[in-house]
Amino acid sequence: MSPLQLRTPSFRSRLRLFFVVIVVVPMITMAVVLFQLIVASERSQTDARLAQSQTVSQEIVRELEGQAGDVAQMIGGDQQLADAAVEDSDRAVQRRLDALTRQAEARYVQLRITGEGRFESGAMPAVAPAERRLIDEQEQPTGRLIVAMLSPEQFGNRIAKLTGADVVIEEGSTRLAS
Repeated sequence: MSPLQLRTPSFRSRLRLFFVVIVVVPMITMAVVLFQLIVASERSQTDARLAQSQTVSQEIVRELEGQAGDVAQMIGGDQQLADAAVEDSDRAVQRRLDALTRQAEARYVQLRITGEGRFESGAMPAVAPAERRLIDEQEQPTGRLIVAMLSPEQFGNRIAKLTGADVVIEEGSTRLAS
């Protein structure tokens, strides 16, 4: 073979090169770009669904905290409960607290009365609690009241119903509901 033949490719070689450069390389490039667009689209749809679920869950928490605050106001202002606390009757306080918890359909209520102790009604775990200070007629603090309205399962079901998303509720490494 002469040096001229080596430098000048045949028509068939040029045709193959032309085909590869004009057809195959652009097709491969388009396939890669199309794949990247599909992946980016799916990722953005997932991000949008997660953002929507997060917004819904935050609104539900605000609503539940408001309900719990209203129930805490109602329990904190209950005269029979206050009378039982003044009489130093732990049983009467617990009975009245249990009755008020059932009446309000609260998941969990904790009442801490300074000098009297701690009273609980309902069951833990509970989500979106509201806490209120208890004060006497002289505006002096006499204790604290914590109220939560839903269990983690109820909270997760409510979010799932509104968003259609799968919900997992964890506290640290402990799964509370899914």
